[in-house]
Amino acid sequence: MPDGQLKVTFDDDSEASVHPWLKLKESGLLWLINRTVFHPRGLALGMAYRDDGDVLGWVLLGDGSQPIQFPPDDEPELFAQAQATLAAACRKDADADA
Repeated sequence: MPDGQLKVTFDDDSEASVHPWLKLKESGLLWLINRTVFHPRGLALGMAYRDDGDVLGWVLLGDGSQPIQFPPDDEPELFAQAQATLAAACRKDADADA
């Protein structure tokens, strides 16, 4: 486990790493959540940053009046990031079960 990384333990004694808020964006998961949950409803989950670049928290944006769409050129890269994150999580779970 990398220095400073936190782990949480669940009732069934399984463990999971705790990731910083910024990793939600870097992993592609913020895009995936927005693409599947919020954008079709005309909303977006956004990150609020401090002046130093650290993530302060999250904000819900939009008025719900029209679906939100990314430029088509951006989606393949964002999809690949999300897929890689999910695939890594599935591999980790499979390794833990072995």
